[in-house]
Amino acid sequence: MDSKLKSSNKWAVIMIAVMGIIFIWLAAYVSRKAAREQVSDFQAYYMAAKALCEHADPYVFSEKPYIYPPLFATLCMPLATLPIGTAAVLYLPFLIAAVLFSLLLGAREFMERFNVQRSDILVCSVMFLTLLVMEDRIKSDLQMFQVNSLLLFLMTLSLRWLDRRPFMAGAALGLALNIKMFPVIVFPYLLFRRRWTTAAAMAGSAAAFGLLPALVIGWKTNLQYLAQSSGGFLYLLGIHTDLQQKAQIKDVTASYSVSIPSGMARVLGADHSLMAWLIVAAAFSGLILFGALVYRHAGLPRLRWPDCQRQKNQPWRAIVALEWAALITVALVFSPQTNSRHFLMLTTLATLAATLLIKTYRTPAWRPILTGTLLLLAGLTLPPGSHRQDTMHTLEKGWQFIGGPSWMILLSLIPLLWGGTILIKELPASPRTLP
Repeated sequence: MDSKLKSSNKWAVIMIAVMGIIFIWLAAYVSRKAAREQVSDFQAYYMAAKALCEHADPYVFSEKPYIYPPLFATLCMPLATLPIGTAAVLYLPFLIAAVLFSLLLGAREFMERFNVQRSDILVCSVMFLTLLVMEDRIKSDLQMFQVNSLLLFLMTLSLRWLDRRPFMAGAALGLALNIKMFPVIVFPYLLFRRRWTTAAAMAGSAAAFGLLPALVIGWKTNLQYLAQSSGGFLYLLGIHTDLQQKAQIKDVTASYSVSIPSGMARVLGADHSLMAWLIVAAAFSGLILFGALVYRHAGLPRLRWPDCQRQKNQPWRAIVALEWAALITVALVFSPQTNSRHFLMLTTLATLAATLLIKTYRTPAWRPILTGTLLLLAGLTLPPGSHRQDTMHTLEKGWQFIGGPSWMILLSLIPLLWGGTILIKELPASPRTLP
């Protein structure tokens, strides 16, 4: 027994060391870029914060437009007093910490929700497998100084608190909503699954955090900027407003978007927009139908759920974890606009896959879960080869033009849902003590 314990501890230490080396290398690599003022999207936050310091409009047209609610620009105002390279270096530790805590909290939460015995070696294994799948997306997001890592952390924290502190879970989502509009997709899910406290807290905190910048920039100005950021989001959804100046968001055909709607809109063109949306609707409906069938096959409830107190027991806890990861994935691949860097949010799905791989090893559910994990990895990394080669560059452009990454990721969700429901069916329906 002692030899097995020592062996497992040794492997845990090795995985922690490897993960540490990866993140130290990433920090050094990104810091060097910041020192040369190669700060990519951080320029948008920096210039928006600088505009607020100078009582100017942060949503004016620029090369790197600021498209988010005013809260994040307000929080970045202290950084705007520094040179942009220095500000980016000081901003970087928050991004790295957000990713690290997302990996740790996500691993622990999914393991608890699927009744995986928690130990140092297994937690490290889930984190390590997740990092192997997501390393390329993590590097991409960090070197672009994006906000997706902060969003990932807040949504992971919300899942962690969902049963323990439902009000705080909603508050985390409300804060995330004021960094980026993406978390809005969680609100109808909370209502659908009878999470009234969390939904109310999300709505209330979203309003409170949205009004918070008024303490710095004034009530009238803050309301104007909220309208401008909302106007850009509504334009993305095809809803036009009378605002002359709104957040600069391109439409669904944006060349950098790799979502399924963007791919179909580009392939079929403006003359066949109805056909494009019919294909998107068919793909979405097919996924919903498949989900309903696998739920039925596993004997899992689809619509009739108990109140939130009973959902602290199995199989509800595991089903929520499965649906949380699926919800984020579906929102990304069917979004009117998804940049490849947004796929950092798929860390949640990768954590689910890693947890299920460990839980189902040598069981019938292991093969579909392994298949789904490999498809997810393919969706995040294809096409292979150097981008410097003309042929590979052309292949990559064609793959992204049709929304290939999102189609592959959507395909990965099918075996993961299948394997996950097989596992949930076998979980004992007993209360689960929350630590």
